Amino acid sequence: AGLKPVIAPPGSRPSALGMARLRAGAPRRCAAAPWLLGLGLASSFASGLAQQQGTVEYCARPGDCAALLTNEAMPARVCAEPEHLAGRLTWPFRPLRFRFVVTEARASAPAKGGSPQVYFTALPRGFCSLGVFPRSMCRECEHTRCRARTVTSWVNDRVHDFYLPPYGGCMYIRGLPEGVARAMVSWETPFDPTVLLYIAVGLILLWGWERMRENVTVHMGIGAVGCLVIVSIVVLWWLMREMRGAVHGTVPFSRTVTSLGFALCALVPAAREWLWGYMIPWTGQDWAAWFDWWKSMRDPFWDLPIGQISMLLAASIIAATVAFGAQLGMRHFATPPDPEGDVPFTIGPDGRRIDALPPRPWAQNLLGFVIWASGAALLLFSTHVDAVSLCLLVAALAFDRIMHFLKLRWMLRASTRPEAFRQLVPRSAFEAEAREFTARAMERLQEHLQRNPRAFRSVREDSELRLRRFSDGGAHFQPPPDMLEMDSRRTCIIS
Repeated sequence: AGLKPVIAPPGSRPSALGMARLRAGAPRRCAAAPWLLGLGLASSFASGLAQQQGTVEYCARPGDCAALLTNEAMPARVCAEPEHLAGRLTWPFRPLRFRFVVTEARASAPAKGGSPQVYFTALPRGFCSLGVFPRSMCRECEHTRCRARTVTSWVNDRVHDFYLPPYGGCMYIRGLPEGVARAMVSWETPFDPTVLLYIAVGLILLWGWERMRENVTVHMGIGAVGCLVIVSIVVLWWLMREMRGAVHGTVPFSRTVTSLGFALCALVPAAREWLWGYMIPWTGQDWAAWFDWWKSMRDPFWDLPIGQISMLLAASIIAATVAFGAQLGMRHFATPPDPEGDVPFTIGPDGRRIDALPPRPWAQNLLGFVIWASGAALLLFSTHVDAVSLCLLVAALAFDRIMHFLKLRWMLRASTRPEAFRQLVPRSAFEAEAREFTARAMERLQEHLQRNPRAFRSVREDSELRLRRFSDGGAHFQPPPDMLEMDSRRTCIIS
């Protein structure tokens, strides 16, 4: 209901059954050849197979849905129009989302949580288009269809999301999940909260890397997680070896089958997802059922709670591993103790004292670099527009200089001007008054020398002659020859 009629795409062929009916004709229906019966059966099989593939509805806008994809027109091309894109100012926070929702599943073959086969074409990222990244790190998806990464909802496994850059692109649907009879696709521009999370974590790592590399809690956490990961890998390797040894000699080609099974899980994402979905619970009900089953496990001979004992033993091993790793991390990243007694020091260019302390360990320096590089990488890929992410990283790196400049400008703006305290004297009046006071001072000095001739002997012999000339009315200052050639505005004032 509410679907528009489907028009066969250019280049499509009519079904085999329709061709058979055109060739046989209505009057010759009873005289059909045996090969026509086989062709009809093949057509019926093809029609049944096409019906199993399902139907897709495309909703360009709410309430305006059309049957876009039919069984004969796969793959279907769905391109984002300008009306589907968010505003340019919101591009860093609003990616373009292509939502695939399973609306109807077959009763005979219900959907098993598989993902549709969707490909996309879009312009390259900003860093790739500018040549910042090498070609090996950039996917050529402008002229070649690339496989889109599926993001399945944790709440509803019938909802599959595919994300494109905020400037748009095209999606190509090649296949539907198993057991899907009808699905609906649409374009959305949701707000991405992970952008703010990436920015916050990136700024914390970029600005606090010096404190974090010396933090004991960070050292303990790194040691605990690293030790737990190493122990898990060793246990997994031991289980793999024991499994291969247990089935060897009992199952034919056991080692080959085991190796192929691990390779299948490592190279085929669908097999890995199926195995994880079968072994690991995802929802709250699955976790509750898993714990109930584990706690109800008992020994058939002595009726011992094997499940609870194994859970307690596993928790004890994990706690011991974490404690050992925390102590190991503290010893490995520890800062050398401060020296006792007299400490040699130097005076820096700004006048502060710089003590000659023992150097930091290389592990701590490496940890600081890793923390700083992690923060820079998070900021560099924080938003959905690479130019904005790059500007954000540059602003974060120059934040101290920017704040210092703004603080100086604010202090200059908030400072009190001299004219707020008294009326200022014009420069011409100040210079005239300075010359007048200087002349008066020179006259009083000449009078003092004339009244006290003994004052000539209080200076050096090379200055006595100049002082006598000054008392007779000579100049009080004779500039050197090199200073006469200089264009200087400096004056000497005696008051």
